[in-house]
Amino acid sequence: MTEKKIIQAFLDLLQQKDYSQISISEIMRHVHLTRTYFYQFFDSKADLARESFFVFVADILEYLANAFINQNKVDNRNTLAGVNFFLNHADQMRLLLSFQTPNFNLVNEFQERIKAIIKKQVQTSSKAPANRIDYFAELFAVSTLTTISWALNQPNITATEIVELIDTCISDGLIKII
Repeated sequence: MTEKKIIQAFLDLLQQKDYSQISISEIMRHVHLTRTYFYQFFDSKADLARESFFVFVADILEYLANAFINQNKVDNRNTLAGVNFFLNHADQMRLLLSFQTPNFNLVNEFQERIKAIIKKQVQTSSKAPANRIDYFAELFAVSTLTTISWALNQPNITATEIVELIDTCISDGLIKII
């Protein structure tokens, strides 16, 4: 519970000011705890930023992992749940997707996590060669991030419309790789 409070305080502060202007002491003042508690959960402010992002998008990653029901079809219920999640948290998603420091780029890390999840999922159901699975997972990860970024900039699009686009792209395009 304390870890989630620290993450929420960090996200709240990040909406008010630049990352470089936020101190660990300030974060901890917001949760009424000492800096000692911070280091029980995180090694640094960059570690907090990374974990904040991944805790926030864990649901999306879970939906992605469960989206493949076989080699030729995507489970649209899981896709819709993931799309609804990022649309319902659009402001936070925009903020986190734009976040970078000299030490890391959250978009790149998110892409790598998506790739690893999808690659593992596909390997259990596909007999395609490893290089094709790797290529598919890479394209899927890039496509996912592109879709999220694009959808966040489409004020009048519905979650159902996004899912239809995703289903068409996967079923009629990417899935043919594997």
